Amino acid sequence: LLNMRVADIDLDYPLDIWPDYWRNLKVNGTLNFESRHQSSSGRIYPVDITANYVEFDGLGYNLAICRDISERKLAQETLQRSQAALENAQRIAHIGSWDVDIVNDVLTWSDETFRIWEIDRTKFKATFSAFLDTVHPEDREKVLVAYNQAINNKSLYQVEHRLLFPDGRVKYIQERGEPYYDDDGHPVRFIGTALDITQIRRQQMLETQRHRVFASIGQGGALELTLEQVAVYVN
Repeated sequence: LLNMRVADIDLDYPLDIWPDYWRNLKVNGTLNFESRHQSSSGRIYPVDITANYVEFDGLGYNLAICRDISERKLAQETLQRSQAALENAQRIAHIGSWDVDIVNDVLTWSDETFRIWEIDRTKFKATFSAFLDTVHPEDREKVLVAYNQAINNKSLYQVEHRLLFPDGRVKYIQERGEPYYDDDGHPVRFIGTALDITQIRRQQMLETQRHRVFASIGQGGALELTLEQVAVYVN
């Protein structure tokens, strides 16, 4: 190693970029960055580098501390893969997740939650109050009561409500969640899921309409209708 230059070890800092690096180091005094090093066996591994400019006897030196961050990078990659898998699963199942920071009144939604709500994340205030505004006016009190009861009783949260869109469309949402508390028993966090059950509810309503039509026919004879025909008949 004593006969090797930094450029022989650091794959991301060849000799041709050293003049710029040296100027930046002298101006800033300290630089922190990530790079890749190559061991004597040829293994390439990520490193975190903290470089300091020091002077001694009138000469400038690059005093750098390098840390092998292979385990940290592996953990980050594993987390990213898990997050990607979770997002794909939520998208396929139409299940969104949410996380309420009760102390700071900050609401965090998953990508699928934004898709279900059909809201641009850049235009959403990300507070519990902003969420309530998206709920159908007739269901807001029910949602708020269920939410507060879960916090006060330290119980699970479960509620079904509707979303009313500006064009008149309605979606049916089933939410489940659980509040979390600090060591003093104060609520600090509320985590839950939101499942889009619109298709299930529509199917149930069509089945109900179908049975009502058959019931109205009486005992005069049998009549078979498709769900689509029932919808037309009823409407």
